[in-house]
Amino acid sequence: ANPNMVLLLASCGHKMCRQCVRQRLRTKNTFPCPLCKRARRGEVLLRRNDFTTVDRTLEKELRVRKQVLRVFVRQREDFESDRAHNDYLEEIEDLIAKRVSGIDHQQTTERIRQEEEQFQSQIIQTRQREEQIYKQMMAAIRQEEQERVERRRLYFEQERERKEELQRERERELQALTAPARARAEKKLEAKQKRLRRQLAEEQRRREKREAEEAKRKAEEEEEAKRKAERTVVIDLKKLREEEAERERRAREREEQSDGSDTEEPKIAELDLGPAESAAPETVSAAATAPAAAYRMGPQPIPNASLPPKNEEDALRASGFDPALLERRALLDALAELVL
Repeated sequence: ANPNMVLLLASCGHKMCRQCVRQRLRTKNTFPCPLCKRARRGEVLLRRNDFTTVDRTLEKELRVRKQVLRVFVRQREDFESDRAHNDYLEEIEDLIAKRVSGIDHQQTTERIRQEEEQFQSQIIQTRQREEQIYKQMMAAIRQEEQERVERRRLYFEQERERKEELQRERERELQALTAPARARAEKKLEAKQKRLRRQLAEEQRRREKREAEEAKRKAEEEEEAKRKAERTVVIDLKKLREEEAERERRAREREEQSDGSDTEEPKIAELDLGPAESAAPETVSAAATAPAAAYRMGPQPIPNASLPPKNEEDALRASGFDPALLERRALLDALAELVL
């Protein structure tokens, strides 16, 4: 142990170091006793004035007294008179004082040893009796602690039930006070819900009406587009027939001209073929005397019969037909079938 340590005695009976107490009181005016908390005695708040200085001489005296009294255990009934018993008690006090002061240490130690050897059996009995008393005392303390815990539990349970009953009573009073307001609020809520349902139904009707109008408008637009397409097809068919009639008329005129004068064929062939190409007379006469079928092209250069056609389009052109006009006629026929 540190000989320079100064112990302070708290009001709860526990000893603490003065340095530790100052450190705890530096931040707060009070602090709980840690030893009481460890012993589960509850929280004991200590202040600056709750401490007293512990005398080390007193501590030593208490320790020596405890050691001596563990050996000198005789009672009044062990002596013949009161004077003998008082002398025995005075001897005990003298031994304690000498042991504390450090006087005649060897003599006091020898006297304690003699007393222990002479009354060994009585000392053992006394110690057993003290242990039994201590056990009874501890059992009583534990019983008291259990009763205290049980009383505390019952107290808190009753307090909880009382608070719950007060809460229920307040709720009943609050319900009694707020019942009319709650009824009015429920009526307002119901009216609001009805109004919302009516608004939703009206909105649904307006949406359905808009959807019907939109569908009708789309149907009308589709019908109008269909009529425009039909008119366009009819106009295109009319133009196509006029073009066909014009081409047929021109073809007949060329045939009539070719039938009327055979001497003009070489000139036409030379004009169509150009100076760099020489067409065979059989090819020129065949192109001039071919029947005037539908989609006959106008005046086109007659291809050289000696060269083979590269593809189907060249073959059609060699026969006197226009592939673009054929494709357009097929498309118009398909549109006419869809319309009709």
